[in-house]
Amino acid sequence: MPPLSTEPNRCERAFVGNTIGQANGVYDKPLDLRFCDYTNEKTNLKGKSLAAALMSDAKFDGADMSEVVMSKAYAVGASFKGTIAHLILLFWFIA
Repeated sequence: MPPLSTEPNRCERAFVGNTIGQANGVYDKPLDLRFCDYTNEKTNLKGKSLAAALMSDAKFDGADMSEVVMSKAYAVGASFKGTIAHLILLFWFIA
């Protein structure tokens, strides 16, 4: 795994998602959401592409993740309790 991003707004990048928009995991910059907290986020994640996102130990409990694409995401230790989801999961890697 690459080192944790020091970008100050790295958690907010989930609200934009993978801007290239490819489910195959191609990206211009890694989407590092490790340790971010999206608990009860009801609007900003809907319909986003989180393809190839690094999501280890992130919290999505109670978030509305309707139509989120999480292709090739790495989410070991992430929590999705009570998540509202109609997720499109393609090759979701959880060890």
